[in-house]
Amino acid sequence: MRGRKFQACGPVMAVYYGEEFNPEEMDVEVCMPVVESSVKEVEGVRKLPGGKHACAIYTGPYSRIGAAYAEIMKWINQSGCSIAGPSFEIYLVSPADTKDEEKSVTEICFPIGE
Repeated sequence: MRGRKFQACGPVMAVYYGEEFNPEEMDVEVCMPVVESSVKEVEGVRKLPGGKHACAIYTGPYSRIGAAYAEIMKWINQSGCSIAGPSFEIYLVSPADTKDEEKSVTEICFPIGE
C-alpha cells in the first residue's frame, strides 16, 4: 500500500473483537472508510459486511460510554436478536474535532441476526 492514495469518505471507526471488554488485552482494528474505487484489489484493505445492526448515538466522554453499550445490549436481549459479529464505533465528533469531551459523539453498532 506504500505510495497509494485513498480517498476518505467518512469518519474514523474502530472494530472491537472479543466477547468481553478487557482494557488490558483488546483486539482493536482502527478503520477509515474510503471510496471503493480507490482500493480495488489492494492487499490489507477490506470491506466490512453489511446487514442489520443495533446502533445508538452516544454524546459525552468515553469514560461513560459503557452505559450506552448496556442499553444496546438490553435492547438486543429484549428483542430476541443475537449478536452476529464484532461491535464497532464510528467517531462522528472525535477528540480531533473538539477539545470538550462532553461534545464527543460516537455511534455504537452491533451486527445482529434474528
